[in-house]
Amino acid sequence: MLAPLSICLKSIAMKPKWVARAAAHFDFVNSLFSFKSVGKMSVCVLALAATLACQKSSQSELQAAVDPINNKNYALGIERLEDLLGAYPDNPRVYYYLGYAYLMNKNHRKAFNFINLALVLDRDYRDVVGDVKLANFLAGNSESISDLTFSLARMELEKIIAKNSDTIISDKILYHLAFYYLKKKEYEKSVEAFNKVVAAPPHDTQFDRDSLLMITQIQLWNLDMEPEGLHTLKILLEKYPQSAETAEALFIVAEYKAKKMRIFQKRYDSLVKFAKRWKGDPALGSQAEQAKTQAEQDLKLANDYKSQAEKDYQRIISDHKQTRFYSIVNAKLAEL
Repeated sequence: MLAPLSICLKSIAMKPKWVARAAAHFDFVNSLFSFKSVGKMSVCVLALAATLACQKSSQSELQAAVDPINNKNYALGIERLEDLLGAYPDNPRVYYYLGYAYLMNKNHRKAFNFINLALVLDRDYRDVVGDVKLANFLAGNSESISDLTFSLARMELEKIIAKNSDTIISDKILYHLAFYYLKKKEYEKSVEAFNKVVAAPPHDTQFDRDSLLMITQIQLWNLDMEPEGLHTLKILLEKYPQSAETAEALFIVAEYKAKKMRIFQKRYDSLVKFAKRWKGDPALGSQAEQAKTQAEQDLKLANDYKSQAEKDYQRIISDHKQTRFYSIVNAKLAEL
C-alpha cells in the first residue's frame, strides 16, 4: 500500500488590513491567471497517496513514479508518469498527477493541459492530492465557481482541512478558501465560508477575528446588507472590544455610513434644485412638490448617517488610540 499524502504548512502570510487585506489576496490569486506564478503558500509533500483506478496497473509502477516527486525530482517523476500513460492511457489519475508534477516543475501550461485531460476522462474526478499550490493554480485558472477546475481547487483545500480538522491549519485553509469565492465575486458564498472559520474550532483565533471583519465589509460594501453588517460589528465589539480588528470594523462601518450620507446629500441637492425650478409649473408642479417632500426625507437620512458616522469615528478616537486608524479619523471627521 502506498502511504497517504500529508502536508506541512511552513507559513501563510495573511496580514493585509481592510481593503489591503482583500487586495493582497486578490493579487495573490490574480498572479495565477494565464499560467503565471503558482502562489506564495508553502507546502511540504511527504508522500503521495495514489491507487490507479485501473486495477490492472501495478502499485510498484505507480510508486516508482511517485517517489521522485516526493523527493522533488519532478523531471524523473514526469518521465515515469508519462511512461505509465502508454500502458494506461484512459486513467485520469495519471494525467492529474502529471499535471501536479509539471506544476511543481514550473511548467504551468503543461500542468493545466494534463489536469484538463484528467477532467475530460472523468468530469467527477476527486482523487486530489491536498496541496495549496495546486489549489491556487486551479482557482486562478477557473472562470467561475461552477468550473470543474474551481471545484478541484476547493477539493484540494478541503482535503487539507479534513486531515487537520479543528486545528489552526484548518482555520487558515478555511479562511483562504473564503477568498476564492471573494475573488469570483460570489459574495454570499464568501460570507458563508468566513462564517465557517468562525464556527469551527479552534475558537478565538486571529482567523476568527479577521473573518468577522471581512464579513462586516462584504455585507456592507458588496451586498448592501446594512442590518447584517451592523450585527456582525456588534459581535466583534462584544467578543473582541479592544482588538485591532474591531477598530478596523468600526472604521469600515463609519466609512459606509459616510458614503450613505453623501448619497442622500447629493440626491437632496438635486431634488431641491428640481423643486425650485419647476415650482408652480402647470406640467411639473405636482412633481416638484413630491421632489420637495422627498428632499426633506433625504436630508433627514443624510443627517442621521452623518451623526452615526461621527459616533463611530469618535469611538475609534476614544477606544482605539493604539491603532493606525486613530491617526486618520480626525481628517475623516473634518470631511463630514
